[in-house]
Amino acid sequence: MTGGVLLNADGQGHYRGRAVINGVTMPFLLDTGATSVTVPIELARAANMPIGEIRRMLTANGETYGVGSTIKEMKLGKALLKNIDATVSYSLDEVLMGMTALKMFNVKIENGTMRLTAKKGYNTDLTVSEGDSVTKWKKNRVCNADGEECRTTYSE
Repeated sequence: MTGGVLLNADGQGHYRGRAVINGVTMPFLLDTGATSVTVPIELARAANMPIGEIRRMLTANGETYGVGSTIKEMKLGKALLKNIDATVSYSLDEVLMGMTALKMFNVKIENGTMRLTAKKGYNTDLTVSEGDSVTKWKKNRVCNADGEECRTTYSE
């Protein structure tokens, strides 16, 4: 599979796996309802993630608080993502793989298996490994003179 990962549903229909965040392997629960990747405080410390400002978060379990952060490098299968917006939580025991990472993948579910494949050209910080070759995509933003009209293009 090119630049992605396969996940099998558990007994409750949840998709779980392992990600490598800043060199530290961590369990995750895939959560399309989570705005950002959310990392438990103990794992965030182990991965040397920066701790930012406190944020109010609305979750399926109600209101809670966390702090803003950034994941310098995260590996999901063969995909390498860099500089991902994240949240650090004081109440979780596993990573919630939210949309700040998932938006970079195409998702296909079939017979209890979820296939995540990296979207080509989505983000300058997404590297897709294909055998021995690596494809890097550059994000270019061009604006008019007054900066009011901008467009984004992608190239290898």
